Amino acid sequence: MNINSDVFCFYFDKKNKMNQSACSSCFIGNHCQIELSQNLWYFGMVPNTLAENNIPINEIIVWVFGIFLVFNGILCLQTYLCGKIRQTNLGIYLIMLSIVSIFIGILHFLWHSIFLWIKDEKLLGFAAAYHCPYAKYIYNPLVFMYNWFITGAAAERVLVECFRNYGLHDSRRRSVIFSITILLICPLSTLPGYFTIQDNDIPSPLFKLYYCQNFTELGYYLFQLITRFHLFSYCFLYILMNIIVSSKLIRRRQRFIDNDSLIKQIYLIMNRHKDFFIPYLIQTLGQFPNLVLDYVMTCQTAGTKFIANLHLIFVILQVLPFTITFYLYIYLSPVYLAIFWVSSPIGKSLRKIKKKFEFIRTNRTSYNSIPLQ
Repeated sequence: MNINSDVFCFYFDKKNKMNQSACSSCFIGNHCQIELSQNLWYFGMVPNTLAENNIPINEIIVWVFGIFLVFNGILCLQTYLCGKIRQTNLGIYLIMLSIVSIFIGILHFLWHSIFLWIKDEKLLGFAAAYHCPYAKYIYNPLVFMYNWFITGAAAERVLVECFRNYGLHDSRRRSVIFSITILLICPLSTLPGYFTIQDNDIPSPLFKLYYCQNFTELGYYLFQLITRFHLFSYCFLYILMNIIVSSKLIRRRQRFIDNDSLIKQIYLIMNRHKDFFIPYLIQTLGQFPNLVLDYVMTCQTAGTKFIANLHLIFVILQVLPFTITFYLYIYLSPVYLAIFWVSSPIGKSLRKIKKKFEFIRTNRTSYNSIPLQ
């Protein structure tokens, strides 16, 4: 490797017979010693084996995730639109949660389909040029909305469990106001990042596509503060609400049954109310590892295959809960599952198909049981 340190670090590419920069996109300086922004750490990752073999594993994962998210979102939405659910405060949050998840799934499917299946250079160039604004000003606010609607739904469950005189079918004014507030604040919270970016003179064309993530010092701290508030607040509130509900249910159970041990009581409560505890637990645990990795990682510490593979595993953990939202929010709840089969259009259709198969199987069994003359 021949190094020219007058301006940047370079090496000579024998295959293309030209000098190439040895700096990753998030470093500048005579010896690549200046790190631009910590939020660009993923540019410092060493390509893993799949990426080196031109297999865009991240794109494939997110593309499949988009398909599952749309499918699950439609199943959940047509269940929550049934009259018994949409008349409640909790139902408003669940409907908004399903709509946002469908939007996220459609965007993932369309956006990553361009990079995976379309070969038109103009369309690819357009998608690459606008990938950063899309992620920053469209995708991030939708994720923030998704988390806050989950928090709203969990908060309603806390009110139901903790206040006996509080009914599910009270006025929906509170949940409508809170939903409108979420729809306004989440997109507006990304606006400071529009005015606090810096366009460094960097020769890497790849980085120039993502320059809107290259914040000034003030912009970087605002980005960290706003992003962490949306994500960590969701985790903190989830833990707090679980503690409140758990303690309330344990005390209520101890009034009537005081012979069981505390561990057995916690197990019975978790099993009986799994539709409250399990979904939010899985969603939080799925997002938390990648969130922590993003918080502690820098360009200097990201340049290993171990970090690249660990990031891939954390991405899978992050998207996996979203592919089973129907199971988490409908199947685990006996009430919602019954409404799905009885009232939802897809549930009714599946019941009719099941009855037809049972009818055909019964007739075939009866026909085979007739003795030959």
